[in-house]
Amino acid sequence: MGGRNDLIQFFPNGRCVVFELFVTVSQVPQDLRLLEQSDADVKIAILLDEEINSKLAKEYFRKKPNHFPYVWLSEVLMSERESKCLNRLREVIESQLASQPGIPFPGTSDKLKRFAEQTRELPVGVYQQLSILCRNFKNRLFYDSPRREAESRLRGWFDRHHLSLNRGIRDRVRSILNDVGRFPGWRSRAEPEAADYQRRIIDLLRDIEAAADEHTGRKP
Repeated sequence: MGGRNDLIQFFPNGRCVVFELFVTVSQVPQDLRLLEQSDADVKIAILLDEEINSKLAKEYFRKKPNHFPYVWLSEVLMSERESKCLNRLREVIESQLASQPGIPFPGTSDKLKRFAEQTRELPVGVYQQLSILCRNFKNRLFYDSPRREAESRLRGWFDRHHLSLNRGIRDRVRSILNDVGRFPGWRSRAEPEAADYQRRIIDLLRDIEAAADEHTGRKP
């Protein structure tokens, strides 16, 4: 991450907020220092979801029990979680500015929404993004409309970023996407083929996490 914060947002009234992205366990102390040293009015951590790597959140809370407010990375990246992300940001901003003079920012719902959208430009690794999308797809397999929406997001992302993945992961994601339409009985969880398909995604998620560790140079 170097010595700079991942995102700083300034507003016309002179207020500012800083975001720091936490995706690697070994980087937690350094990322915390960057937040602690910032002069921003509001300081917010963005944490890699516990479902992807529970060790990161544990290390964050262990290193700083009186921790900075946070949102989960999936809330930032997934459009269907936008409302929850906006509500959480509003809560954090109002809480941190409650004892400070001046007009709270961003000031309007539209400005707050644009502010939240900018956090989606944070430098999140491709394997972390893929893990969130694949997990979202897996969790919606047996519900037709949510599954199709999650599949569409995964396909769109894969079309744009597949060359950034290693060959093994790339081929397995492509295989899973190619096979998604072969099982008409999604509602029956007992259907052997559908259960096997779900296990393929679970195995893929495990290997995506390993690839993310290798990509960031983190030791297991």
